[in-house]
Amino acid sequence: SSLEEANDSNISRQFYAVYEQEELEMQNIEMMALLLDEYKCNVQQRSSIYQIKEATAIATAQAYKVAKTRDEVRRDTYPPATLQVLQTVRGLVDEERMRAASEVERARARVQEYEGLGTGFARLAFEYGAALARLREREWALEQVQA
Repeated sequence: SSLEEANDSNISRQFYAVYEQEELEMQNIEMMALLLDEYKCNVQQRSSIYQIKEATAIATAQAYKVAKTRDEVRRDTYPPATLQVLQTVRGLVDEERMRAASEVERARARVQEYEGLGTGFARLAFEYGAALARLREREWALEQVQA
């Protein structure tokens, strides 16, 4: 009986030792998984940054190539005097575009002001427009009769 108890005690100790060993291995595996995840995130982040930098460099190089090609086509197609005129025209067109854009913004601001006045003002403006149209029709009819 004491031999059985000693054997059971020995088996229990062995089982507990194996259990502790397995528990340590599980902790090690969890720690390795955590480190691997963190490493993957860091590598992926660094890789993403490098990919962004590479794509930016490629896009910049392409933009320079397009500008160079555009300038070469202009140089080969137009004489210098024509290029100066084209640049002047482009400047005028850009100025006109900017002016038109500012007019659009002012018109939008006015529309917002009118909308802010409410429906009563909109109704009055509509009635005024209709009355003005009737007045023009009658003036035209009067001109036709007098002619």
